[in-house]
Amino acid sequence: MASSSAGLGALAPFSGNGAFARAHGGSQESRLGAAAELQLHGQSEEARAARDEERREAEELAAAWRGAARSASELATALLEAPAGEGEESVPDWLQRRFQELGIKLPSITVTYQGLSVETDAAVGAAGIPTVARWLGAGAVRAAGRRVLGGGGGGGAPRTRCLTILRGAQGVLRPGRLTLLLGPPGAGKSTLLQTLGGQLKPSKRLRIEGDVRYNGQPASQFDLQRTAAYVDQYDVHLPLLTVRETLEFARSALWLAGCKHDLSDAYAAVLAKEGAEVGVSVLPKELQDDLVKLMSSPELEVEFTLRLLGLEGCADTVVGDAMIRGISGGQKRRLTCGELLVGGRELLLLDEISTGLDSATTLTVVRYLGELARTMRCTTVVSLLQPSGDVLALFDELLLLAGGHVLFHGPVDAALPFFASQGFDCPPRMEAPAFLQYVTSASGQRQVANAALAPRLAGARSTQLLVQLAEIEAAYWGAAEGAGAEMRAAIQAAAAPEAHADLPKALVQESDVAPWWSFFALCTRRQFKLLLRDQELLQGRLFQVVLAGFVVGTLFVQIPVELASSSKFLGAMFTSVAMLAFISMPLTGTVFAHKPAFIKHRALRFYPPSAFGGAFLAQELPMMLVCSALFSILVYFTAGLATTAGGFFMFWAQLLGSGLVFGAMFIALAAILPTLQVTGGLAGGVLLVLILLSGFCIMRPSIPGCWALRGVTMNEFLDGRWDFVVSEGVQGGMRAGDAVLESVGMFSAYRWVWGGLAFLAGAYLLLGALVCAAFAATPHPSKVATVGEEEEGAPAEEATSKDVVAVAAAAEAGATGKGGAAGSDCSDAKADRDAGEGAQTAALDIPFAPITLAFKDISYFVPKPSWSKAPESERHAGNIQLLHNVSGVVRPGQLACLMGASGAGKTTLLDVLAGRKTQGTIEGEVRLNGHLKEEGVWRRVSAYVEQTDIHTETATVREALLFSARLRLPASVPDADVASYVDSVLELVELQPQRHSLVGAGGGDDAGLSLEQRKRLSIAVELVASPAVLFMDEPTSGLDGHAAAVVMRVARSVANLQRTIICTIHQPSAEIFYAFDVLVLLQTGGRMMYFGELGHEARDLIAYFSSAGVRNIEPGENPASWMLDVAGGSAAGGHKGPDFVALYASSDLLTANQQTLAAACEPSGPAPAAAGGTYAASAAVQLRQLLGRQATRLWRLPSYSALRLAVAVAFALVLGTLYWNKGQIRPGTSATDAMGVMSLLFVALSNLGAINMQSVLVVANSERTVLYREQAAGMYSPLMYVSAAALVELPWVALQVCLFLPITYFMAGFRPEAGAFFFMLMVFYLAMLIYTFFGQMCLYLSPNIMAAQAMSATLAGFFDVFNGFFIAKNLMGWWWRWFWYINPASWMAYAAAANQLAGEATPIISATGEPTTVSAFLADSYGYQAGMAWPAVAILLGFIVLFRAVSAWAVTSLNWSSR
Repeated sequence: MASSSAGLGALAPFSGNGAFARAHGGSQESRLGAAAELQLHGQSEEARAARDEERREAEELAAAWRGAARSASELATALLEAPAGEGEESVPDWLQRRFQELGIKLPSITVTYQGLSVETDAAVGAAGIPTVARWLGAGAVRAAGRRVLGGGGGGGAPRTRCLTILRGAQGVLRPGRLTLLLGPPGAGKSTLLQTLGGQLKPSKRLRIEGDVRYNGQPASQFDLQRTAAYVDQYDVHLPLLTVRETLEFARSALWLAGCKHDLSDAYAAVLAKEGAEVGVSVLPKELQDDLVKLMSSPELEVEFTLRLLGLEGCADTVVGDAMIRGISGGQKRRLTCGELLVGGRELLLLDEISTGLDSATTLTVVRYLGELARTMRCTTVVSLLQPSGDVLALFDELLLLAGGHVLFHGPVDAALPFFASQGFDCPPRMEAPAFLQYVTSASGQRQVANAALAPRLAGARSTQLLVQLAEIEAAYWGAAEGAGAEMRAAIQAAAAPEAHADLPKALVQESDVAPWWSFFALCTRRQFKLLLRDQELLQGRLFQVVLAGFVVGTLFVQIPVELASSSKFLGAMFTSVAMLAFISMPLTGTVFAHKPAFIKHRALRFYPPSAFGGAFLAQELPMMLVCSALFSILVYFTAGLATTAGGFFMFWAQLLGSGLVFGAMFIALAAILPTLQVTGGLAGGVLLVLILLSGFCIMRPSIPGCWALRGVTMNEFLDGRWDFVVSEGVQGGMRAGDAVLESVGMFSAYRWVWGGLAFLAGAYLLLGALVCAAFAATPHPSKVATVGEEEEGAPAEEATSKDVVAVAAAAEAGATGKGGAAGSDCSDAKADRDAGEGAQTAALDIPFAPITLAFKDISYFVPKPSWSKAPESERHAGNIQLLHNVSGVVRPGQLACLMGASGAGKTTLLDVLAGRKTQGTIEGEVRLNGHLKEEGVWRRVSAYVEQTDIHTETATVREALLFSARLRLPASVPDADVASYVDSVLELVELQPQRHSLVGAGGGDDAGLSLEQRKRLSIAVELVASPAVLFMDEPTSGLDGHAAAVVMRVARSVANLQRTIICTIHQPSAEIFYAFDVLVLLQTGGRMMYFGELGHEARDLIAYFSSAGVRNIEPGENPASWMLDVAGGSAAGGHKGPDFVALYASSDLLTANQQTLAAACEPSGPAPAAAGGTYAASAAVQLRQLLGRQATRLWRLPSYSALRLAVAVAFALVLGTLYWNKGQIRPGTSATDAMGVMSLLFVALSNLGAINMQSVLVVANSERTVLYREQAAGMYSPLMYVSAAALVELPWVALQVCLFLPITYFMAGFRPEAGAFFFMLMVFYLAMLIYTFFGQMCLYLSPNIMAAQAMSATLAGFFDVFNGFFIAKNLMGWWWRWFWYINPASWMAYAAAANQLAGEATPIISATGEPTTVSAFLADSYGYQAGMAWPAVAILLGFIVLFRAVSAWAVTSLNWSSR
């Protein structure tokens, strides 16, 4: 819907008007008139002063109106800068009252759901892991064999169990109310929101039952996805768009895609009524009209959302991704929320929007959502993981979900009394949201159980819930009175459509959607913006085209117009068309770069998929126009083709048409296929078939031929300069051009040139339609649910909670050294540590040297982007400063907290301290025990839990930990102890049930871990390294309150072992905040507001900030939230309190800190050192671990490993069919047969290799971010990584060649000799390795996958051009002949041909009709000698060594991540 939700912000300065008028009575004009009359008749000084004050206020009020009407940004700022004072009417309340007074009804949606159940088939343990065997069906074969042999066992399908996610949920969501959806991870919160928002579709694996109605209507009666706004918990954006552009696009798309409830008339009525009260001199009609236009404008919604979410400071910053520096993770989370808020839809379903947000910003956003819901009658449900008590109080209703059960759904203030009636009391020091999370788990229930549950507590197992979830649910819904009874009545009342008949239309129908062309224009503008902004890709493609045109043109330079040179003309034509295909192939990578954002937008119905597909084609049209023009100019005139204007433009048109057709074909393949690996393999296969059937490799009339090749060839040979007559041979007396065309099976009438152009145009239109259909049909990646092995047979209630129990108890015992009594929290750990009661976090105590970390005057500068408005640094011209002289000391055993608003520089500071920055200028000192940091040692003794969870997607949880532990723990630790240590860490982070689960790629679209499980894995991967210093960036992000408390207890326990720990954290509960020893507080811009110890229950911190004259902390208020509120630590809204940066700079605390810092910078004892050299593990251990992981990875990537085996078999069958029995040359045949054998060798070697090259690019790229993270951690040598990446390919390539070559070899009828066969097998094996290693090398040398695809495709094209097939070596100009010698494809063909043909004395007839032998023909035409077979093999081995050496250098020296 497009009812302006941001209009609420526009009215910020207006609320004071009504209050002013009511306070003084009547309109401004009447009051001013009365004042003038009093002046005429005389009045007291007091009366005159009062009237002057009223006049001044009126003038200020009028000025405020005029100022607010100046621009959308002024109007948007007003709400956040002018909140209502105490006792005054707030803006939303004022607007709501005005609507009621004027009888304005707003569209609204009431959602009722009854008996809502969702269940899926979940793979048990490792059964959900894809493997090559399962992909090829080998699992079924093995299972059948076991049954036949009496071994038992089930079928080959993965073992599954039915997993119930929602269990008969019921409730009603009413407009004007803000509902909090609370529950532990895995409770079914996202499933409920996705089902209500129409994002979850039933399938064979996923079953949905129940009745869901919207204003009494089922979803089948309207377009639910265009009616509801669902904010996913995963942040997916286009990295090259700025924040503002992202919101502007979302606003425009959502406005076009829904009902256009223009509230201009409503706003006009409100302003007219307000003007009548305050007077036309204050609010004239012209100003009212200007305000109405502004309030209804798209710009206002965008500007207000930017300010509301605290994104105005980064509005012109690109979003970025893992490889492009952009906004922070918390800012991305807010942007994801803002995308839907600008759309003005009446049903808002927001999933975990607070992840990465500080508590003050969360409070601001939730407060606005509540005002929006109540004022604009929105139905709003917000899922939060760690809300504070202050945030909870802003909600109207609470929906508590656990194990698929609705435990409570009613008013917030009724929740605690209900659970008290069930035997659970909220401890005094525990916030209500944390308490509500505790009642859903077995360990939590034990901590909050009251005396009424004492009998159950005595008899229950530690893994058993005291009160089953189903029992709580039944008690709630079965109550005769209270919240449950009220909810039952509300469901019945809201289910009938008649109850909503008098409301404005709110449910979107297809007729409400804007025309298709509007969406197409919107998407096209965005695509061109992205194209022009991606300068690397744009310049790369242009350079690629110019280079290809130059090479082809100079290779076939000024071909003489004679019959003997016709083959060179044909080669130039074919090479030109083929180059356009190679140039278009990287479009597959471009499509996949856009695909995640497209799938999200398609699910939310931002635009029709066909509009996006059309925009993608439109983007490519001018690009291909320029590329084909540049290529045509370089080739046409350099090669000496027909010098007529018509001939050139027809050549250009043919290449343009072929380029567009190839591009559309690759776009369609990328759109419909699920992964880039599959697309790369199939795209290569399709291109191979087109090359084979083009009419060049096999020149006979029975081959269909490529119309583009026919067009450019006929365009040349039908030119007048080919009118001379052939004087000899069977074609004697024919026109020369016609003779050439006849020899290659082409027509000799020019109308066929136009026919070819028409065919290309028709093919482009057909493929364009296919592209649009492909984007509409491409399936949303489906996530396969998994459950742990031990959960398979567990009762539902226990499966929900038992995985938490032992872990929570272990963590609590580790933190406190005693059992977990009710109400215990993280702060107990600090007291226990002070008493010396710390406990081990794991079974293994690994020796290490404690480190005091001191950092002094840390400043960080980065080059100023062209779009940035930030001031330049005075010290570094052209740079902006992100950190300003940050200093501090963290000692062993201390747990330091780094806080501040999103974008304040918290992650930047951690990156600088941890040595992870790859760009920018760093100033200042980092000292370890007083010694300057040495990078090699620092990597060994420190660990960094990054904000982004980066892992190898094909590893299981336990495998990931074992890999990290073995490579980072001292070599003296036995493998058995490493395994024991890993298992103990698994218990600590609650991942023991998922130890055999696949990690997955993240994003919620694969069979992998959930968001919160991935976060815990990130922590565990670093914990197993047993570091002396541990950095943790948002370790509780994505965790619920209970899980976050467990994680921080683990951190507290690790610190108790004299480790030094620094964490960034956004929303710590009071329980978590009390566990910290030290706080570093940063203001936006990277300036220090506070550094010092917290004191017991943060007393020192509270005393410091209270001394600045801020408001006092309320009893029970979270000190962290209070601190951010009074210090202006929120990213949203402005701060008008004390300048704490200046206060800290002049405080006694800073003086004391400087003294402490000076002492810490004095060396104490020997400098930190790490045993074992640069790496903890030996080279052999590194290679073994890397090789094991890579081997497992390829086994679990059937889309890569199995697919290339299948493609090899299919390719072999195609070649064998086309070249059936053509492998041996019979005596007396023409030289054309020998050329046919050579074409088979050339095509087989180069094209199968090219498929390998394109496929391996994707696989290597998906692991590159993991490589950068592990390199930064000093886990292994780049040489070992490159070696493992090569060794793991050896058996797979061998299998591929063993499948391909026998089929092709014997179908084609090559020499039936064992020696010849095995030599050919060896040549093909080396060739496939060369192409595979070449693809990896291109990836390591390139900044991104698109650039790598462009580089590899271009160079592979050059390999083909210069391998002697299109133009023989002896026909190349001397300026290019050298390339033949450095071309690996030349030596592949040389070795194969020397093995099969070079030694043959079989007599044949040459092209001139003279008798010769096969051996002589090869020597004359290709320069091949029989004795060069083995030297050629040696040269191929040299290329393998060269490519691996370059790869090792690239991995060692180049780091393309932007940090």
